[in-house]
Amino acid sequence: MKTNVSTHIQRDRMERISYIIDAFKGEFGKPIAEAPEGDAIRTLTDKGIIIVTGITTGKIITMWIATISQATAVYRECHQCKKCPQWVMKICYKNKELAAKQP
Repeated sequence: MKTNVSTHIQRDRMERISYIIDAFKGEFGKPIAEAPEGDAIRTLTDKGIIIVTGITTGKIITMWIATISQATAVYRECHQCKKCPQWVMKICYKNKELAAKQP
């Protein structure tokens, strides 16, 4: 994993990544929406995780369990819609406690 991740993850975010791996049993989910952010892409997965990847490096910069507003922002920007589908909102509500406890 270390060859595909940034120094930021290795140095500053390993506790959070370990928490996510444990909470989701190593399954990050499949991409459902992507939105640009500077030199990076924010990817929302069907597990409610946002993964930020460098465009030029292809490395994972960081990741976290999305809050409802974060997931909604990525989904709406990607799909150019005013509302998220109900199933996306259910994922976010289900993860609310996990998101609040992540390091």
